[in-house]
Amino acid sequence: MQTFSFGITELRVGSIANSASFYKALIGLEEIGSLPGVLVLGWKGSPILRLLEDAAALPELPGSAGLYHLALKFTSKSMLAHVLDRMLRQSPKYFEGSSDHLVSEAFYFSDPDGNGVELYADRPQEAWEYIDGKLAMAVQPLDPESFIRRNFSPDGDGQISMGHLHLRVGDVTQAATFYKDVLGFDLVMALPQAMFLSYDGYHHHIGLNAWESSGAGERSEGGLGLVSFTCLFPKRVFGGVVKRLGSKASKVSDTHFQTKDPWGTTVHIVQAS
Repeated sequence: MQTFSFGITELRVGSIANSASFYKALIGLEEIGSLPGVLVLGWKGSPILRLLEDAAALPELPGSAGLYHLALKFTSKSMLAHVLDRMLRQSPKYFEGSSDHLVSEAFYFSDPDGNGVELYADRPQEAWEYIDGKLAMAVQPLDPESFIRRNFSPDGDGQISMGHLHLRVGDVTQAATFYKDVLGFDLVMALPQAMFLSYDGYHHHIGLNAWESSGAGERSEGGLGLVSFTCLFPKRVFGGVVKRLGSKASKVSDTHFQTKDPWGTTVHIVQAS
């Protein structure tokens, strides 16, 4: 059964060269295409990130809505350990911390423009635990050096994809109206000032929080950070999403519509091929 996934995510960056040193040289994403001021990175021919260079762009103001972190999912723990080892040895300044979430093991970084970046690997879904029908997730200590020792393999192979996006929003209830009620994501977990949503039983595809951005208004255009992201919906749900969006979506093609979330981030609604 075809499931939800992400297409390309766009970031506005101050320097393509600096961003490439992080996403390409350190993390290991592959260059798929480039134009002056534009770099597309991905894995095995599938685009994941489009970086748009604007040296004059300003960082987002504290307390604003926007990207909390993007999360790159590794299918292989040995591959993740190999990348983590390289990043900690070559550029430890980007490291922010790590957590065992029970469903996944995650390591957090900031890219050269201050965007949050999570690198993670899921535990097998059959090992996920449920309490009273709710998926159990947590924030527990995770030692990166121990993870590397347990999983490192120089030739670790696997796949990299955009596993989830975590967004800063001005109001979690308002965000849920858009991402849950309109786009159709299911609620997995609700916390004070935060929600986690997914399709098809995943632990989360979308994270929403107002921990530091409560009351934030529409984002200013042209700043550094998240510009847009693409949701690839299975055909079985695509029509329903478009119908619920109604006049709030503009048609690009029969299988591609464009809209904005309540804080002005562009969301591409695409039927998966």
